[in-house]
Amino acid sequence: MLEHALSECMLNHAFTILRSWVQELLGKRGKESARYGAYVDRINSLQAGYDRLFDFYLTTDDPERNAILEEMTRETYRLVDEVYADLRMSRGLSPKMHGFNPDNPDSVIRYFGSCLSIREDELEWLVRTSAKAEHAAMTLLASAALGHNLRSGFNEHYLLALMRVAREGSDLVREQALVHTIMTLGNYDLRIDFFPELQEAFEDLIGNGEEAFLVLAAMVKGAKTKLKELLQSEELTDEDLPDELREAFSGHDGDLTIDKLTQWLPDGENTFMVDIVSMLPETWVFETLVDDEVRREKIAYLYMSAGMADVAFDSVLLGRLDLCTTPRLRADMLLHQGLYDEALEAYREIEQSHPGDARTLFRIGWCALLTGDMEMAEEYMLARLRSDDAEVNDYINYGHLCWLRGDRVTAYENYREARRMAGTAKQFLISFRPDRRLLVERGIPLDEVYLMEDRLLNPA
Repeated sequence: MLEHALSECMLNHAFTILRSWVQELLGKRGKESARYGAYVDRINSLQAGYDRLFDFYLTTDDPERNAILEEMTRETYRLVDEVYADLRMSRGLSPKMHGFNPDNPDSVIRYFGSCLSIREDELEWLVRTSAKAEHAAMTLLASAALGHNLRSGFNEHYLLALMRVAREGSDLVREQALVHTIMTLGNYDLRIDFFPELQEAFEDLIGNGEEAFLVLAAMVKGAKTKLKELLQSEELTDEDLPDELREAFSGHDGDLTIDKLTQWLPDGENTFMVDIVSMLPETWVFETLVDDEVRREKIAYLYMSAGMADVAFDSVLLGRLDLCTTPRLRADMLLHQGLYDEALEAYREIEQSHPGDARTLFRIGWCALLTGDMEMAEEYMLARLRSDDAEVNDYINYGHLCWLRGDRVTAYENYREARRMAGTAKQFLISFRPDRRLLVERGIPLDEVYLMEDRLLNPA
């Protein structure tokens, strides 16, 4: 929410959130109270400048106004990062640390992964030793941990250090640092326009972009790889791990401590990777790396192979049917282009060769709804709901059908079941909100859509 507000230069919204954070800090009444009070002064100064700028905007056309507003937004970003770092520390989300032991994997991970005040000496250690083979294991861990730290809170200085590792490190360390650089830039894409130094540093880092593009391709291919689950299920063994990881997590007797490795890989790591990869095509860093038609086609096929055809269609393929070499890809493309009758016919043909296929049943029901064939839509949607593997979107789609027929009670019951299955409001809305336009275009007033959403955020 705050990132979106600042990306649109909506500073009043940001100031409101900042004030609430500072009030929480001041409420602790610790020895840092004076420094926290200085945050209040900085917010007040920015607020006063912003108010004057707005008053000036109402009465005067000044070409310098936008430049002033962008500079104020940059300053607000920096203040947000400082206050949030203190807030994390005060809430116990980051330990107070004074250095680390470069020979101890746990110490390296904890320091670079959690500390909010990494000292310049330690950053220089990371950059300096990243190119030395004898330190590859520890710098691999440190750069990965630093990438995780950056996802918890933006720090321009740390990100520039990570880019230096991506430029100067040994092969494996350099590639991993580049992965975390790409993920971080993608994650903070809304603010990248306000940090030209980061843009320049990244463009300087990647040169012609070929190596960075290959790293991006590997990220897309590996977006669904769950290393923790593979290790625990023994589908991936000690011998499959890179030498550097085996060395870093081996004890004095040389045996790999798998438990340590799996404990260090939070369940959310894979989810974050999938989320970032799916939204990357909308970001500056993606456009910088995928800058010609050849790369665009290559990355499109990789998104398809990773099961992200919608992402490929939306942001990469740009509606090119000639690149769809299978019946299913062609049907998906027709649906994406809004050719619902043609898509329905294509999926019906697929059903003949793959009867009972869950994805095909789902798509036929959806296309039937979009073409207005309510009887066919109900037949296929109910078939999905009666199956053993009904999912969140099955209940949402049937809810749409009921609502469009005027049966709001049954619609709500199905939406509520989808909300229960989704687990969180965020996960439910990820599936529900893209269909707002469908409902409105087919006669449901927008304020009623808002009302239904609001009710489902905290269902009775």
